[in-house]
Amino acid sequence: MLKKINPHLIEWHSYSQECKADLHAHAYISEGKLLLIDPIQPDAATLQAIQTLGKPCAILLTNGNHERYSRIISDLIKVPIAAPAFAIQELSYKPDIVVDGLKQLHGLVPMALEGAGPGEHAYYCPANRILFIGDALIHSTKKGLELLPAKYCSNPNQLKTSLRSLFDLKIDLMAFAHGEPWPNPCQH
Repeated sequence: MLKKINPHLIEWHSYSQECKADLHAHAYISEGKLLLIDPIQPDAATLQAIQTLGKPCAILLTNGNHERYSRIISDLIKVPIAAPAFAIQELSYKPDIVVDGLKQLHGLVPMALEGAGPGEHAYYCPANRILFIGDALIHSTKKGLELLPAKYCSNPNQLKTSLRSLFDLKIDLMAFAHGEPWPNPCQH
């Protein structure tokens, strides 16, 4: 079921028994374009509704652990998949676009977050001040904001350093692959 977060962001989520975690997926809409970030399996009504939000342009993965339902959706709606270079070793397919080194992709700026999982990247939308986070940070209504547990990090100290690079961004909304969106995070 789709949940409208703001005019540019739609979310759907489900609990994964396999991961023992809530998985969140996002549709970002701007200027009639639609980007899907870390998509999970939508039901038929959700998939149909997603396609009415704008012209599908791409699927973006935040890391190698978020293949999720990306290939199937890509084949259904005929869009390329973009992923970080270090994520490729974890995927069952080769993405169409490698985001490393790109200044932006359809208005989103890829930002490497070294020290987390394979190829971890955030995507920042300066125009709408939205930051998309994969596994580096988890936001739960019970525990608040948490770092990716150290056992899943390639280098926990490096991750903390990488996350500091986000402090200078103007952010009105953070969207997480694991957790509820966080409006106005800079006010907290």
